[in-house]
Parts: sequence; structure tokens; C-alpha cells
Amino acid sequence: MSYTLVSGYINIETLETNNNNNKRVQTFMIYKERGQKLIDLPINKIIFIDYRYIEEFQTNIYTKLISINFEDMEIYKYYKKVLASNTNILSPNPNKDTALYNIIQIAKTEFIKKAIELESASKSESENESEEQSNIFDWIDFGIYKLFSSYSEFQYLISNISKYITMDTIKHDMVKIPGCWKLNSYDINNDFTRVNWYFCGGFFIGHKNVP
Repeated sequence: MSYTLVSGYINIETLETNNNNNKRVQTFMIYKERGQKLIDLPINKIIFIDYRYIEEFQTNIYTKLISINFEDMEIYKYYKKVLASNTNILSPNPNKDTALYNIIQIAKTEFIKKAIELESASKSESENESEEQSNIFDWIDFGIYKLFSSYSEFQYLISNISKYITMDTIKHDMVKIPGCWKLNSYDINNDFTRVNWYFCGGFFIGHKNVP
């Protein structure tokens, strides 16, 4: 079963002015190593890269690297509103779970939308691939390699994502995403001030026609 893998990289350390240059360089080098491993996989994919760093990565015949400016994204206007509201986000790791970090997590769906638009524009009527096969898109975090113990394990598991593409995903316009908690396991009354990790956002897969 065919699908398009989508990912993205925005350098948060560069955008948050309180971070020093050494930290920005160190963070980028970590993501560069992890992200290149994802790029190298022989899977059809579209990856959006922070325009300041796109030339640092090597592409291949399986990968479209697309330059992106976070400030040009639709989600950016919400980031500005969050900053203006002075909302304090409750988190056990406030240094990581900043407003910018959480906004970029939400931006994953915008990256998927952009990838669908790019693929739709490039598809020709003469292609043999069925419409159903080309309608499946999945998101995977750019630095997902950190979760794997070896490159062989990483390559095997990511290359076999197709096993999650079932007929209900294709026929019923569904999105599938791993869950972290039960939906009633936390205080949902604090959605705007507390990070509620109901979904494991590092990976999700679905049909492009999901509303």
C-alpha cells in the first residue's frame, strides 16, 4: 500500500531569543543527525525544513525537501496571540513545554495540509497509482530516531508503516493516532493552561479527506 510520509523541522532555539548561540548549535546538530536518518529512508516523503537550515541536509529521489518560514505559517498568528495573552502553561517540564514548542506541535496538521496540496498539484491523470493509494498521508516527527536503539530497527519499523493502513482508514476518512492517556484521566477543565498529552503526536496516519 502506498502512502506519503510527512515531517517538518523548525529550529525553536533560533526563534526563542533567550537561548544562547551555543545551545542553538548543539540542538541543531542533534536534529541534523536524527533527521538525516529519516530523510535517507527509501520511502516517499515530503519534509518541510526551516529555511535557515535546509541546505544542511542531503536529499534523495524519495524525498522532497521544502523550505519553510515559521512566520509565514497560518499557525504563527496564534503563537502571537498566546504571547500577548501572557498565559502560563502548567507543565512538569516548563523549559521544554514553552508556548512556541506547543504551537509547533499543533503545526503538524498544517504541515500535513501543505503536503496534501503539494501532492495534489503534482499528480497527473496519467499516473497508474490508484486514487485510494495516493490519499494516505502520515506524520512522523523529524527527530523520531531518538526512540530507536539501532538504525536497523528504525529502518525496519518505519519502512513497515503500511501495516497500519487498513481498509477503514481508506474507506471511512479516518485518522489513527496512538493514545497516551484515557480521555477521562486528567482535568479537562484546564485545557488552556495545562499540557494534556492525550495523544502521542510523534506519529499519526489518515486519509486526506478527513474534515
